[in-house]
Amino acid sequence: MALSAHQRRRRHLISDSLPTGFAPEAGAPIARLWILRLLNRGGAKLLKDISDHATLAQHLGVALEPAPNAEDDESDADSAFDTAPAPELTAALIRRQLRSAEADPASHQLPEPLASNLSALTHKLGLGSSAVQVLAFCILLANDNQLEECCNALGSLNDNRSMSILEHLLDLPLAQVRTTLAHHSPLHQSGLLRMEHGTHYMSSKFDLLSVEFSARIVHDRLEPIEVLRGLLNLAPA
Repeated sequence: MALSAHQRRRRHLISDSLPTGFAPEAGAPIARLWILRLLNRGGAKLLKDISDHATLAQHLGVALEPAPNAEDDESDADSAFDTAPAPELTAALIRRQLRSAEADPASHQLPEPLASNLSALTHKLGLGSSAVQVLAFCILLANDNQLEECCNALGSLNDNRSMSILEHLLDLPLAQVRTTLAHHSPLHQSGLLRMEHGTHYMSSKFDLLSVEFSARIVHDRLEPIEVLRGLLNLAPA
């Protein structure tokens, strides 16, 4: 793996700690869980296709610490940094982090205000739990750069492969995923979420109501009427 100038000047060790709270550089705990499930499923091949392990590790909340000799004589340290490899996530480390995340209740909860917004929307539109999970995943996929990069590292996906990945990441039966994304489903009929047929990268397989909707529902508390207005505005005349 080629080293950037920044990586050559720094040397890190990856610890096994995976905090469950929010940090400026980290994603929502449930999004980190999805990334870990994806990386564990993809194994070494998928990890190889992700170029910046340091940024991904930081996003996952895996601490990157200076090597023990980082405080040695500056000239000696600089020499060591110039030849140090970039930190890498390994399949074994991913498995350990995944076990920790799966056991943590915080990793199975949606972040606020997204959770409250979807709860209110569910009540108004009568969405089932599977539809909420799929919608939440697609919303966070549109807002979490590392989740997007890891999913897109899978390459172009057809409908069946995309739904199989959702089955695995969301721990839902495949039949429920198919029903949730079907043309007659409430998500599709309402315009909240529609699947693009054909072969696309994961981030392009799903069309949300709007770019503004996908951003605001994660960051702002919305009244259901605001979303309903958006649906009406997009409805055909």
